[in-house]
Amino acid sequence: MTGHPRLLRLLFCAVLALSLAMVSACALRQQVYAPQGWIESADGNYVLGGYDWRVSMPVLVVSKSDITLHPAITVNPGKHAVSLTRASWILQGQSYPPHDHEYEGVAITQPQVLNLHWEFPSGKKAVDALGRESTIRLELVVDGAPRTVDILIQRQDHY
Repeated sequence: MTGHPRLLRLLFCAVLALSLAMVSACALRQQVYAPQGWIESADGNYVLGGYDWRVSMPVLVVSKSDITLHPAITVNPGKHAVSLTRASWILQGQSYPPHDHEYEGVAITQPQVLNLHWEFPSGKKAVDALGRESTIRLELVVDGAPRTVDILIQRQDHY
């Protein structure tokens, strides 16, 4: 009868070790990117400050197997006339447009998550293409004046 508690303890330790190994493997299979130089809000989003119109974005979690990315960038026009004329992701000095262009010139009249997604060049995995940091560039028109918003995203080693 004394052998059973040992067997149960051994089985428990094996299950615990396997669970920890699986969690560690999952953590190693993804990277977290966060906008740099933006204000972190209470809800965990990063907000471009200093304007009464806003652009916000949460951290971007990228799986090592991803070949497309859909960053959740929200534009809140406030009381302004805002439209997005162009978006691009700048990787190693080259500019890549999103897969679709349905947003071009369309007025943003209320807070809206932009429907942008990128496919990476030459079948590269997203984390390989992004590297340590990259920039998402939004070209907007705010009250008739052109504005450029650069979202520098940087891989976070400790999040």
